[in-house]
Amino acid sequence: MHDVIRDLALWISCDCGRKQGKLSVQARIGLTEAPGVEKWQETERVSFMENNIRALTETPTCPNLLTLLLNGNRSLERISDGFFKFMHILRILDLSMTSIGELPVGIVELVELLCLNLSGSSIHTLPDELKLLVKLKYLDLSYTNFLTTIPIKVILRLPRLQVLNLYTSSYGDWKVDGDDVASLVGSGCLKILKDVGITIRTVPFLEKFFNFHNLSRCTSSLLIERCKGLTTLPLSPSSSNTFFENMKCLKGLYLNNCLDLKELTFSWVVVTERENTIPLNLETLILTNLPKLKIIRDVAHPFFQNLAFIQILNCDALKDLKWLIGIRNLQTLTLCSCIGIEEVINGEIVVVEEKFTTFSRLKVIHLQELPKLKSIYRNALPFPSLRTMEVHGSPKLKKQLPFDSNNAKSTLTLIRGEKNWWDHLEWEDEAVKSNFLPNFSRYSSPTFF
Repeated sequence: MHDVIRDLALWISCDCGRKQGKLSVQARIGLTEAPGVEKWQETERVSFMENNIRALTETPTCPNLLTLLLNGNRSLERISDGFFKFMHILRILDLSMTSIGELPVGIVELVELLCLNLSGSSIHTLPDELKLLVKLKYLDLSYTNFLTTIPIKVILRLPRLQVLNLYTSSYGDWKVDGDDVASLVGSGCLKILKDVGITIRTVPFLEKFFNFHNLSRCTSSLLIERCKGLTTLPLSPSSSNTFFENMKCLKGLYLNNCLDLKELTFSWVVVTERENTIPLNLETLILTNLPKLKIIRDVAHPFFQNLAFIQILNCDALKDLKWLIGIRNLQTLTLCSCIGIEEVINGEIVVVEEKFTTFSRLKVIHLQELPKLKSIYRNALPFPSLRTMEVHGSPKLKKQLPFDSNNAKSTLTLIRGEKNWWDHLEWEDEAVKSNFLPNFSRYSSPTFF
């Protein structure tokens, strides 16, 4: 944001200058320490985000402070026990993307705290004192790669907790027996939860998870990874109709490093409520490093209508993705390092009909390191929204791209690939190649997603 615009926005937010001093924003200016803490007595909102602050050792007096944003201070490692002593009405504390390894005991002073964001931080444990923050509604522990201990009983004593995010957290080895969430969630301790992100790394807890309706019903993000012995999902044929029946809020599903997984069935996208079938809210599907995954069954593709982002990496046993037919809202498709894929859509098995409007909203296609890929589809497909196609490391893709003179031209702005690949593409009509030639850009360096 331009400095003049930012200053004007701050001035307006301070009631056109009448509340000057109640808002302190000094973001992205290279601060190494918190400035002017002695002047915080009247301050209501503080933002020192994305600076280089390393420690907070002062004891500021700020009885009116409501919001404290310290996110993005990657060097911030320590907060003294006295720092929060006079912040009794603080409502929002953001320590995301910092190097904080543990919270100070003094956090007990934040009796009015509603939101605590620790996502992407170096936090490795939570203090027992957290249980005293009884008004806490939002606790974000996503992307915490060092988190090893969570006092589950403490979290369960937060009576107003509505959002709990442990998606892609290193804490994923839930105990099925004993004093862990697996045995406590089922008791109804978290009845008011509205949004959960969770990471699961054991088959026993995965089996239990879907029976904990208070937890699964409000799960919006689910990461299943390193589940040794997991060969099919659903876990058994008998569970295929009810596997995700309770997960109406699921928006993101990520399967990673499940080295034994061979079969994935999407029948669970059919959700029934009072005899009415409703679509799953799933928007993002990421499949990574599933070397034995051979079969992806799509039993109910019309109900996959909200899926917009698909990324498949290092799934070497896959041959094609014919289950993509009917996913009407797909906007981004990434296939990378899948050495077994020969066709994206198998033309011998699937007849693509325009009435399905397959790929009608697709904007971006990335095809990288697919050494056996021979075709996307044998005939032209309508791509009314396509903007970018990138092809790299796929030398056998020599047949004409699924374009003709009528499709994609109006929106497609970039085809990126190796010059040698482009020169050796086989086109039934050279006029089509000429039409798309201005959109071609030579691939020069790897693209990371």
